[in-house]
Amino acid sequence: MTPLITDAELLSLSLAANALNGIASGTRDEHRESASDYVRGQLAPRYSGILAAALDHTGVSHEIKMAIAAVAAYHLMSHKGFNPAKGSEAQIQARYDSQMKWLEQIKTYKAELVGGATLDRGAPLVATTGTSAWDNWRSGGNS
Repeated sequence: MTPLITDAELLSLSLAANALNGIASGTRDEHRESASDYVRGQLAPRYSGILAAALDHTGVSHEIKMAIAAVAAYHLMSHKGFNPAKGSEAQIQARYDSQMKWLEQIKTYKAELVGGATLDRGAPLVATTGTSAWDNWRSGGNS
């Protein structure tokens, strides 16, 4: 399937500007595609109708892109030889953990995606109710 985020989005959402230097374009594509497929797989059993419509268009929500970026960044940096859990890469681990928690909350009905709205450009909008684990982490919360 097609990756739901671009390299530019991956960099803007989760990595330093030079983080992808030295990683082949094909490898980046594979990791973005794999992360997209992983997030699709986590959400699809609960939201098959909404998600099928939303994830096959350009209107993928910011929160879904954040989850994809966190998964892709974590695995790309591991592939590059960094330890995302240590040093200056610790934020990569924190984002990954936060997004994994959010996806688990979606799967266990502790958070919810709401679909059906449409953006002006015709792409579906998918949003969540409540605060995502990422937003909570950014604000210093511990839920």
